[in-house]
Amino acid sequence: MTAIVLVHGAFLGPWCWRPVREALEARGILTVAPELPFTGLVDDASAARQAIDRAAGHGPVVVCGHSYGGRVISRAASAHPAVGHLVYLAAVQNEDSFYAGGDRALEAASDPASLMSVVRTDAQGWSTVDPDA
Repeated sequence: MTAIVLVHGAFLGPWCWRPVREALEARGILTVAPELPFTGLVDDASAARQAIDRAAGHGPVVVCGHSYGGRVISRAASAHPAVGHLVYLAAVQNEDSFYAGGDRALEAASDPASLMSVVRTDAQGWSTVDPDA
C-alpha cells in the first residue's frame, strides 16, 4: 500500500491537511504531515525527510508539497529510495532545492525584492507580512 507525506507551505502547519488526511485514511492510506520548524530550508527538508523515513515502512511513498513545501520536498526526497512520486500543489520548485549545500532563504531575506524580506517573525514564532512593505 502507498503512504503519503503531506508537507505544508509557509504560514501554515500540518493542521491544513486535516480534511485530506481524513479522506485518505478513511480509504486505508497512511498519511504523515510533519511540522516544519521554519528555521531554513535545510532544517525544513530534514523534518520532511524524517516524515518520509516514517512512511517508508508502509510501501512506496508519495510526497506532496504545497507552496513553499514544494521546495522542501525537492530537497527532502532527493535520492530517497522509498519515494515513488513527488506532487507539487501550487508549489515552488527551485533548482537549488536539489543541492545539499547552501540555503537561499538567508539570501532571500536580505533581498529587498524578495517576499521573505517583508516577513516578520515575533518571539512566539508567529510570522506576518509587514503591512508597510
